[in-house]
Amino acid sequence: MKKIFFILFCILSHFTCQAQTIEQSFLIDFGPNDNTNGNTTVNPDANSNYWNNIFNPFATGTKLSLFNSINTGVVYKLEVTNQLASNGILNGGLLVPDPLLLGNYAINTVTEDYFFTDTSGSITFSSLNTERGYRFKIFGSRNTTENRESRYDIDGFNSTSGTLQTSGPDIGGNGYHGNNSNLYVSDIIFPNCNGEIKITITKHTNSFAYINFMEVIEYNDANAISLDNNLIAIMGSSVANGQGADINKGYMALYNTLLKQRFNDGDGFDWGFTNISIPGNNTLDVLNRWDCDLLPELSKYVIYGLSLWNEGIHDFGQPKFNQFRDNLQLLISNAEAKGKTPIIMNCYPNNNYNATDYDFIKEMNLLIHQWDVPSINLLGAIDDTTGKWVTSYNDDASHPNNLGHSELFYAIVPSLFDALNLNKTQPQKINNTYIALGSSISNRQLSFNPENIIHSFTNSFDIKTSSTGNIAALTSATGIGYFSINSSGYLKYVSPSGLEIIGSTIINDNSWHKITLTHYYAQNKTILYTDEFESGNLNEQLICDNFYLHPLNSPSTIDYKDWFFYRSAMSSNEIGLLNNGIMLKSSLELYAPLDGQAVFGSKPLINLAQSTNIISEEIAKPLNLVKTNKSIFEISPNPVKNLLKIKSSSNNLKINKIEIITNLGVKIITLNSSNVNKHIDLKKLNKGLYFLVIHPDNGSPKIIKIVKK
Repeated sequence: MKKIFFILFCILSHFTCQAQTIEQSFLIDFGPNDNTNGNTTVNPDANSNYWNNIFNPFATGTKLSLFNSINTGVVYKLEVTNQLASNGILNGGLLVPDPLLLGNYAINTVTEDYFFTDTSGSITFSSLNTERGYRFKIFGSRNTTENRESRYDIDGFNSTSGTLQTSGPDIGGNGYHGNNSNLYVSDIIFPNCNGEIKITITKHTNSFAYINFMEVIEYNDANAISLDNNLIAIMGSSVANGQGADINKGYMALYNTLLKQRFNDGDGFDWGFTNISIPGNNTLDVLNRWDCDLLPELSKYVIYGLSLWNEGIHDFGQPKFNQFRDNLQLLISNAEAKGKTPIIMNCYPNNNYNATDYDFIKEMNLLIHQWDVPSINLLGAIDDTTGKWVTSYNDDASHPNNLGHSELFYAIVPSLFDALNLNKTQPQKINNTYIALGSSISNRQLSFNPENIIHSFTNSFDIKTSSTGNIAALTSATGIGYFSINSSGYLKYVSPSGLEIIGSTIINDNSWHKITLTHYYAQNKTILYTDEFESGNLNEQLICDNFYLHPLNSPSTIDYKDWFFYRSAMSSNEIGLLNNGIMLKSSLELYAPLDGQAVFGSKPLINLAQSTNIISEEIAKPLNLVKTNKSIFEISPNPVKNLLKIKSSSNNLKINKIEIITNLGVKIITLNSSNVNKHIDLKKLNKGLYFLVIHPDNGSPKIIKIVKK
């Protein structure tokens, strides 16, 4: 995927482009200096420009320092790195250039001689400014009736190529059968991480290839490089690289497969992956290879997957903690400065960790939870609660096995990158919200269906009531679980496996209480919290598919707020921060403030987490009759020729806005609520693949792939 998708101008919003400003230019004359077959160009020329003259003995192996067109010396250098022969006046050079055709380039000593090759040769620029871009204008000419074309391949951070006809019976005119007017003009090329750009000159048609002169124009904006909005790069160490899994098919490879499946099912965008993780890397290694390894990938997104073990936390403690924290922040800043979106995989187990190491791991993860970047809670997916891998889930002390990688994979929100591509921002805590329900107010329940398979999870919500009854529920393949308030006012949880926990705190005192259930799948453990205190735990293994608030037999009146769903289990210190109103974000698939007061806006059931999942509102009924329904919206026909029909599985779910986006991410149709109906006329749309983005009145967008035939 390297060195592709460079676009000269900002044509499509799919690409990240900015205007460029010219800093300076360099004029270079190629040819012999023997006063017979070629001559150097005298400086300044007739137009007051200064030329760099490249001739023997500088032709091969010597780096020549350059100066710009106004005679200011620079550190940039030029070297002829593969042999090019020289010729000129006596063998077809352009002796009388026309200013009307070549403008300020029409200097006879510039056009009358040239370098040439009957195979290929190359010129390398070095010590260039890696923060700037360069455009090359190249002229080649030789007087002969044979049709000859020269090819120019230019390689740096990105690459481009093109051809120029230098000779032929129908070129030139006035008896001259060489090129007398045309230049090859390249795209803007950026130097590689070593500050180099290489130009390879190859005969493309017939006998020879030529270069008489070139102008190099320097632009000041390296951020003008195009990024692929659908490419994700993974930059980390051995676990991110898949070590421990069969054929290195680790958690990132599993996630890649899921995203491809989602795309095939019409549930998301078409994502590409490139994994440049190196075993043993720490933050210093990644910083050192950032320019050379990450930038050429041109990915819009970069996942950092690093380990505190590689950082040296076990031997050096606090200094390495600080180094890891500060360098991760620097890596985040580096990515954002280049228009990239960083995603952080938080710290994960290692069987060599001791209790002190484990405290550092948890402290670091609490910090990452609160940073303003997407993050994934890997520790909560596979921790044995001492910082080590759960038994039978690791390949060796440092790496998970197939089962372990699967648990890490389940912790990643499936629609995270779809949400990012739709510019969904990091969630921020919204205060003073709630929604009033209860059997005396409404018979409707709220349901949430996590994306893909759920193993470890944390489900948390706040309630306020003075009554008794069912307050929440969950379903799994093995049965139904309920959260209720018993006749004594205590929280009671009955698991789908039939096991139960009864709390010791009165929760129907008409005060707010946070109810949190966290499940460690690999550990076979479920822990129930009332506020920040553990109410009890169960030994069980769940695979849940639906979560509900306000099921049948609810209290007569009850208020709900702050519904969180995380795709990972949480430690007691995480639960404590969550209870104290701290916004934790790692592996967050659902954050619904339940904004019945319109504090945030007009959507009381909005999901602010960086996912495209939504909450549904439906008539409460026995949960053994409820069927999982991931497809909130149904469209037909697909492929579509003219009219596209849209149907919602919930009569209460209204459409606020519909967008049509091309496969390159360009938004071409937007229908606001006043123009949305049950049919969309697509007959004027060109054939091809598109994405239909449905924005419900309550909830997050639903992305559906459509084909226009």
